[in-house]
Formats: sequence, C-alpha cells, structure tokens
Amino acid sequence: MGNYNITILAILCFCCSFIAMGQKVVDTLRDKTYNELFTLINHAKKFEEFNLLSDALIKKAKNEDNTEYLIGGYNVKAYIYNDYTMIKYCDSIIELSKPDMKDSYLMQAYKLKGGYYFNLKNYPKALDNYLKVSFYAQKLNNSKYIFKSKYDLGILKRKINEKEEALKLYKEVYHYHLLNKKTNLDTINYLSTITAIANIYNDMQQGDSSSFYNKLGMKVAAKYGKESYVKHFSLNEGVSLYYKGQFPAAIDSLEKHTPYYENKEDTNNLPYAYYYSGKSHQELGNEKAAIRYHKKVDSLFKKNEAVYNISRKSYEELIKHYRKEKDLKNQLYYINQLIKVDSLLHEEELYLSKGIFKEYDIPQLESEKEMILQQMGEKDLLFKKIILAFTILLAISLIVLIFQYYKKTVYKKKFDQIMTGVEDQKLTEVSDDKDKELNTANTIAELEISQEIINGILLGLQQFENQQKYLLLNLTLNSLAKELETNSNYLSKVINHYKKRSFSNYLNLLRVNYFIDLAKRDPNIRKFTIKAIANEVGFSNSESFSKAFYKHKGIKPSYFLKELENSQQT
Repeated sequence: MGNYNITILAILCFCCSFIAMGQKVVDTLRDKTYNELFTLINHAKKFEEFNLLSDALIKKAKNEDNTEYLIGGYNVKAYIYNDYTMIKYCDSIIELSKPDMKDSYLMQAYKLKGGYYFNLKNYPKALDNYLKVSFYAQKLNNSKYIFKSKYDLGILKRKINEKEEALKLYKEVYHYHLLNKKTNLDTINYLSTITAIANIYNDMQQGDSSSFYNKLGMKVAAKYGKESYVKHFSLNEGVSLYYKGQFPAAIDSLEKHTPYYENKEDTNNLPYAYYYSGKSHQELGNEKAAIRYHKKVDSLFKKNEAVYNISRKSYEELIKHYRKEKDLKNQLYYINQLIKVDSLLHEEELYLSKGIFKEYDIPQLESEKEMILQQMGEKDLLFKKIILAFTILLAISLIVLIFQYYKKTVYKKKFDQIMTGVEDQKLTEVSDDKDKELNTANTIAELEISQEIINGILLGLQQFENQQKYLLLNLTLNSLAKELETNSNYLSKVINHYKKRSFSNYLNLLRVNYFIDLAKRDPNIRKFTIKAIANEVGFSNSESFSKAFYKHKGIKPSYFLKELENSQQT
C-alpha cells in the first residue's frame, strides 16, 4: 500500500512539473513576434508542439486585443483537432470574423465544420456548412475556395446519386487546377479531383472515361510520390476494366491490389474491390468465386456496419444465388441483411435520389421475407399469396397501361395543335409565372422609356425576327442590345412588356417555332439528330433545346419528328 502511494505521488509530481514546464515555455514564447510564432508553427512536427505554440499565439493576441491573430491562433487549433473540440474553435473563428474579411479563416472554419459533419454522415449539416463556404468565397471572389466548395458539394451530389451534377462540379474543379498547374498547384486537391472524376465515371458505367483518368492519376501520383493515390487508381482501374468487359484483366488488377487495402482495413475501398471481383468472376461463369467475394462484403458489414450502395448490390446477388439454389435459410438471412443495410442507407440519406431504381425495395423484401417464412411453416398459404401477387401485378399493369394511353392521347393532341396552328399564337401568350410577373411590373412602372426609344427597339426586334438572327449561337441580351444600339435594361423591359415574356423565353420560342416550320417544309431535317438540330437552330446543346421545346409545346422534339414523319407517310 505504501509503494502504491509513493507511485501516485511520483506521477502527480511529474504531471505538475510537466505543466509548469509547459507554462514556462509559453511564458518564454511571450516575447516572440507574431511572425516568429507563425514560423515556428509552420515548422512544428508534433501535436504537442502545435498545441503549445498556438496557446502562446492565442495568449499574446488576447493580451494585446489583436482579433486578427487571435483568429489565426484558433485556426491552428481547429486544424490539429479532429473531434468536437475542432467545432468549438471553428465557431470561435466564425464569431470573431467579419463577413468582409479578406483572409480565408472564415471559409476554412466552415469547410472544416462541413468535413467534420460529412465524416459523421450528417449530410444536411455538412451541406449547410459547404454552402456557407461557397457563399463567402463568391462574395470575396476567392477562386481557391470557390473551387474547394465545388469539390465538396460534388461529393455530396454523388452521395445522393446526382451523378451528372457531381461530374459537372468535379470537371470545373479539374479545369481550375489545370489553369493553376504551373504556378500554384495544390497536389492533394488535384489528385483528389482526378480520383473523384474516375470514380464517378465508374458509377456511370463509363469504363473508357474512367480508365483515362485512372491512368492520368497514376502518372501524377507517381510524379509527386503519392503511393496511396497510385494504389487507389490501380484498384479503380480494375473496376473500369470490368465495365469495359475485360473480366480476366479486371480480376487480375483487383486481386493484385486488394491486399493493400485489407492490410489497412480500409472499409471505403474494400466493398468495391470485393463486389467487382465477384461480378467479374460471375461474368466468367465462376459462380463459386463470385459468391465468396460477395460474402466478403457481408463480412465487412458484420464487422463494422460500413454500408455503401455497392454493399446492397452484393446482397442482391447473394439473394438471387440462394433463391436459385432453393436454400431458404440463407435466402432469408441475406434478405434480413439487405433490409438492415437499406435502413442504414436511408438514415444516411444516400438513397433519396429519385433516379435510383431498386430491384429489391423494402415492401417487396418484406413481402418476400413473409413468403419464405410461410413456405417454411405454412405451405397451405402459398396459393393465396400467389393470387394476391398476381392481382397486384395485374392492377399495376392496368394503371401503367391507362397512364401510357392518357400520355399518348395528350401528346397526340398537342402534336395536332402544333400542326394546325391552334396553339401557335407566336409571341402573344405569357409562357410562365415569371414572365407574368415581369409583364405586370413593367405595366405598373409604365416602362419609363420614351415612345421614340420603344418604337426603335420594336423595329429592331422586327428586323431581328425577319432576318432570323435568333438562330445565332451564344446570343445574349447584352449582345442583342448592342446590335440594336440600346441598353440591355431598355431592351429587357420592352421584350417583357410587348412580347409578354422574358428574353430567354422570347428567344427560345422563336427558335422552336423556326424549327417546327422548317421540319414541316423540309423532310431532310427530320433525319438529323436532336443535337444537330439544336445547333442548327441556335441552341448550344441538345438538352437545352429539348427542354425549351417541351416547355413551349408540351411534347418532346423527338416525338414531334416521329409523328410528323408518320403523318407524312399516311
């Protein structure tokens, strides 16, 4: 007992001496200038050094009532912690910062908070903070943080399955890095962006595109000695090879690099490695190896409940396999696992995208689970369940048929209206609520433009329409105003008031009507692709053309062309 007390006393003495020594060091650092302290912080290697130096910086700034350097001290603290302590320092930075401060501390604080909540899978809070980064970056015209926020928002877009939107953001960040490649390249962010693009191309099953970025990423990572990125791109290339249909090569690449992640117990990459190894073996007819890999995905989930959309797919394959084998026990087990994974995915808001199609949605799984239990215990209910399933299927089929018929009838009616010209009142109808608001506002304000200017603009617009200049690409309100020798404000008001719509709706309707007239007169135009037609009538891409056509005419241009061709043949 005496020895125990002596030991406790020794420990207490050591702790007190350590605290006293730390205080002494802080006092010694008190005479350092701010620049000297920041130089020491930049050269620090260990957590203890960062902590001690940042304490000295914060103490000095508080004593001298220097808000700028106090924020700098809190910023150091925020970077060295990865738990909720970091949030407290970030909140202190936000509280002390002024919205128009030119430094990046405010944006850094919101970005760190966003990353913290993202790692906790609290995506609403992560999104709120990333949007704050974007807001202040735009306000302060800070290009570095504008693109940092685009990257973070891209990750969240991918999480909710908005792949195209995420890819668009990643590509913007990628081109930003290319522009700064020679002067101020952020290597880690650059590699992370290439990784994100390669990953999302695999999500979109575009193996060739993903492979291009994998190879680019390997080259850049090797150049800067980033081994972890080299490994990631190598593993990801296995997935790309799967989507390119090169299954033996995919297996070789995946199995070669999987042990690296198994040694690291990396649950972010292993589910993908196992799933695509399994799928590649399946494609080659090696069902036994495929099931072994899909079971590895299950083992990861049982070990740490790490869930991904890819985990769900492995369970679907396992359910299919054991259904085929008529192994009800394993079938029931993996259905239960899939239901559990699916509930977690819902909690993380990873399955909210309306674009995701589920072959095994929860009602269907619950129904199938019930059927298996009945098969195992009460087989006499099987016939009733089949009748019920058939009735539901019949009802769904009937609803789909009715909807398709209704849709076809509405589309046909709109096509007939276009052909007869009943709906085509050119530029006299208001197309949407926004145009109505603009028109009403201009009526109340009575435009505040002289009649002479109005007449001049209207005459210019008439010539603009007669000469079909609306077919020009990249036409803007400013460029048209310049050509009509007026200002964009006057031109916008006149179009809103006299054409009863906004400039973009006015321009798009002219182009859509031109295309309709052209298609009626010239059979050759019907052979063009939608993309080619879009370019022909002034749209920059097929998507914007299709949206504009549907908005103004209520049907898609592809349907219009098909019906037009049919009507000419009959």
